[in-house]
Amino acid sequence: MDRNNYFRRNLIIVLTIIVLLAISVDLTRSQFLYQKTNHTLLNDGLGYRSSKTESKAADFDRAAVERYLVVYNPDEDASDTLKNNIVQTVRYLKREVDEVKASDLKHVSLENYDTVIIAERDLSDIGILDKLMLYGEQGGHLFFATRPEVNDAMYQIYRKLGIVELGAYVTTTGVKLNTNILLQGKDKSFSGNFISNSSTHVQLDKTSTIHAISSEHVPLLWETGIGKGKVAVFNGTMLVDKASRGLIAGAIATSHEDYMYPIMNTKVAFIDDFPTPFYNVESQEIHKAYNRTVPAFYRDIWWPDMLQTAKKYDLKYTGVLIKTYNDKVEPPFDDPKGTQQSSLIIYGRELLKNAGEIGLHGYNHQSFANSVKVTETLDYKPWTSISNMVAALQLVKSYMEQIFPSYEMHTYVPPSNVLSDEGREAIKQVFPNMKIISSVYHEDFVAGIAYVQEFGVAKDGMIEMPRLSSGYGMSESDQWAMINAVSSIGAFSHFVHPDDVLDSKRNGGRTWEEMYREYNDMMSKIKAMYPWLRSMTATESGIETMHYTQEKIRIDHTQDGIKGYVDGFTGDLYYLLRTDKKIKILKDCSVEEVDKGVYVVRVKQNKFEIGLD
Repeated sequence: MDRNNYFRRNLIIVLTIIVLLAISVDLTRSQFLYQKTNHTLLNDGLGYRSSKTESKAADFDRAAVERYLVVYNPDEDASDTLKNNIVQTVRYLKREVDEVKASDLKHVSLENYDTVIIAERDLSDIGILDKLMLYGEQGGHLFFATRPEVNDAMYQIYRKLGIVELGAYVTTTGVKLNTNILLQGKDKSFSGNFISNSSTHVQLDKTSTIHAISSEHVPLLWETGIGKGKVAVFNGTMLVDKASRGLIAGAIATSHEDYMYPIMNTKVAFIDDFPTPFYNVESQEIHKAYNRTVPAFYRDIWWPDMLQTAKKYDLKYTGVLIKTYNDKVEPPFDDPKGTQQSSLIIYGRELLKNAGEIGLHGYNHQSFANSVKVTETLDYKPWTSISNMVAALQLVKSYMEQIFPSYEMHTYVPPSNVLSDEGREAIKQVFPNMKIISSVYHEDFVAGIAYVQEFGVAKDGMIEMPRLSSGYGMSESDQWAMINAVSSIGAFSHFVHPDDVLDSKRNGGRTWEEMYREYNDMMSKIKAMYPWLRSMTATESGIETMHYTQEKIRIDHTQDGIKGYVDGFTGDLYYLLRTDKKIKILKDCSVEEVDKGVYVVRVKQNKFEIGLD
C-alpha cells in the first residue's frame, strides 16, 4: 500500500474520532446544562418554596398601614375605567386601597386615609369639598386624576389647586416632561397623536411644580402645597389607559416625602415561533440580498445577529417553539413533513447554551379558541374540544422529550396572544409544570380578542406575566408605554417574531439590515436608560413575578429616615425610592441612584433601615 495513502487514511480516522469525541463531550455538557438549569429553576421558585422559607418581620403588624381612597362615579364609564386603572396601580405600589362613590364620600372618615384620589370630573357630585380640602390642609395627600369640569364647585377650590386663572376647554396632544416624574424622562417629548387629552386652559401660581405639559404648552400635571399637605392635579383624560400608569405612580410618589414602592426589576426578551420549522422556501428579497434560501438566511444571518445583540446589550432570549405550521384542529395530528427536528436541535441547543430558555407556543399556530369572533377575525379554525387540544399538546410533549428528555418547559405564550379557558385547562393537563402564561399587557390589535393580563398569580396557581411591547423597532407610543412600565413596576418585556422579516405588513417594507439597526437602537436605549434592570429568562422573571405578587411591605417614616418591614420575604427584593434627602446609614439593604433623587433599593432581609438627612 502506498505509504502516503496509508498515512492519509489513518489521519482521517484519527480526526474523525476526535470530532466524534468532541461532539460527545459537547452533547454531554449540554445535557448537564439542561438538567442543571431545570433543577435549579424548579427548586428556586416554580417548585414553590415552602412557607418555612418565607419570613415576616417581627414588627410588621405594628408598622403603619398606608391606605388610599379612590372617589369615582359608577354611572360614568370614563370615571369607572379610571378608577379601575388607579386601583390596580395602587395595588402594584403595595398600598391598601378602597373605593367610594362620590355621592357617598360624606359618610367616609377621611382621616383614615393617607391619600385621596379623585377620579370624578364633576366635583359638585362630591358635596363635601370644604371637608376634602381641609383634609389636605391638615396634612393629607390629594390627587385629582382627571380634568375637573369648570363649574361652581371648581371655582370654589381652584386657587387651592395652584391655579390662578381658569380658561376654556381645549383638546391637547402630546406630552413634554419637565421633571423625572417618569424615570429618565426629564425633557423628553412625545408628540404623537396617540396622546390626546381634554384639558382646560390654566395659569398656575409660581409655587406649583409643573411635571408635564402638552405639545401646546398647556400644563397637564402639577403639584402644589396645601397647608401641611400636598395636592397633585392632572389636567387631562388619558390616565384611563394602562400605558400611562407610570404617570399615576409618579404623581403619587412625588407628592409624598421619601416615597418607596416595590418593583420587579426584570428585563425579558421573547422570540415567538422559535425554534420553528424553517421550511426550504425561496424569498426573492432574501435571495437578492444574501443569495440564500430562507432556512440558510436564518441560520447564517438572522440568528447570529440576534445573538450578537443579546451579548452586547445583556439579553437572555426565551424562545417559544412551534412544532408545525399546519392548520389541524382535529386528529390525527402527526405531521412528519411539517416538522423539523433539526431546527429544534440546533436552535434549542443554541438558546440554552446562551443562557436562554425554551418555552411553548403551540403544536401549531391555531390559537386555543372556539369563539366565532376570534376565529373569524384571525382566520383561524376553532378547536371543538379540550380532548383535541390535549392530543395536539401531547404530540408536542413527545417531540420535545425525544430531543431534550431532561428539559421541562415552564412558559406558555398563546399564539396571536389568544387563549380560551379550555386551552388553559388543556395546557395544565399535559404540562403540569407549565406555570407561566405570557400574553400581553395592553389590548391587542382587535379589542376583546387578546388574552390581556395583569402581573400576578391566578387562583389556579398559574403565574400571569404579560409582555409589554413587541417588534424590531419602537414607535413613539411603544416608548411611552415602556417608560411608564419601568417607572411603575420596574419591568421591560418585549417580543419579536422571526418571520416579521418576511412579512411585508409587519416589516413595513424594511430590509433586515434596517430592522436589525432599529432593534439594536432599541436595546441600546433600554440598556443606557435602565442599566440596573436584571436580564432574565421568562422562568426567572416568573419567579420574580410570584415573589413580587406575594410580598407585603409596610414603611415607617421616622425622624432619621425609613424603616421597612416585609411579610413574605423569600430573598432579595427590589424597590424604588424617591427622596430629595441624602442617604446616610443603610441596614440590610443597598441603594443605587438611577435618576436624580431616585434610587433602586435592594432589600436583603425582612427588616431594613435607610438613614436620610
